[in-house]
Amino acid sequence: MLKTIKTLTPEAGRTDVEGLRGGAGRTGPGAARGRVDRPRPARAPAAVRSPSAPRAPWRSRREIGEAGLDAPAARHGLEAVPAERGGARPEDRSTAVRLRDRAGEDVIDALADPDRQAAFRAQQLLTDPERLRRHLAEAPTEEAKLWAVYARHRLTEDADETRKLYEELGRPRVEVGGLDEELRAAIVHEYGRWCEEWSDPRWRIEALCTDPPPAVDTADQLRRATAALTAAGLAPKPPLSCGEDDGVGDGTYHVIGFDDGGSSVFISTLGPFIAGDDESPQVRRALESVGFRRLDEAVRSIKVTDLGVYYFGSRGPLGVDTLLFHRQDWAARRRGRTLPAPSRSAL
Repeated sequence: MLKTIKTLTPEAGRTDVEGLRGGAGRTGPGAARGRVDRPRPARAPAAVRSPSAPRAPWRSRREIGEAGLDAPAARHGLEAVPAERGGARPEDRSTAVRLRDRAGEDVIDALADPDRQAAFRAQQLLTDPERLRRHLAEAPTEEAKLWAVYARHRLTEDADETRKLYEELGRPRVEVGGLDEELRAAIVHEYGRWCEEWSDPRWRIEALCTDPPPAVDTADQLRRATAALTAAGLAPKPPLSCGEDDGVGDGTYHVIGFDDGGSSVFISTLGPFIAGDDESPQVRRALESVGFRRLDEAVRSIKVTDLGVYYFGSRGPLGVDTLLFHRQDWAARRRGRTLPAPSRSAL
């Protein structure tokens, strides 16, 4: 009789297969290979959430769950895994794509899955660049074509061909009202290549196929800012990274405080962008005189849609201000702990 793996929900934080890596989830002698039990019509272990989904556990937890699926599948066949293939939830669909691939099926059709997590998983699994090139003529949606281009680039790293295909597709991109090209380039080339699985593939392709902004010389940037503030009689303190200033984490800005102890200014590492704790016109004028740019409230509040960037437990669309001045406690994320996001107001 076929047997299936018995699991706790991944959302509970552990499964009986944690014993696969010698972890704390060991429940008995069988735990090292995943405890087995009689088949039952439970919700699928396919409900291993992607880290890109809201309230999902971390990637390592998903990998533990996938190992728990693989163990009975390898021993008893894929039919031993009660995966809800074609289920409505993104994590079910993504896992179904992986199981189809393990069974030797061609999953190229999943590039057109309306759920981007499933489409992302499909492009990860495809291995034939020429098959992907041919698929461009038959892919039913623009996103499917873009996933094919992205997967092909992953396999070939042929930047010229990728740009050529991007041009043939009409250089599609996610339009964001009010986002000028300087801001867009800074955001695309910081986050586009490594965004969350549910992100629109247009961001990934744009990052591959457009020129990045000029590199920021952070040391020179901070020297210019400090000199301008000193010349304005503002007595700035030595710059600190955002992680040093907050005592944890890292990110994309530095903080310059002042001897009065009541305010500070943030300098983005992604370009000549500034924000701060108050509306001091003296600070603003001093920094603008040496090439820095203060963004007004309307620009700061623009939401950059369909670009998934993790931020203190949130995976919804982030504003321009958060993306240009981004901080994250990555150690806390690995531990599954969420800290409150820092607050900022602009100069």
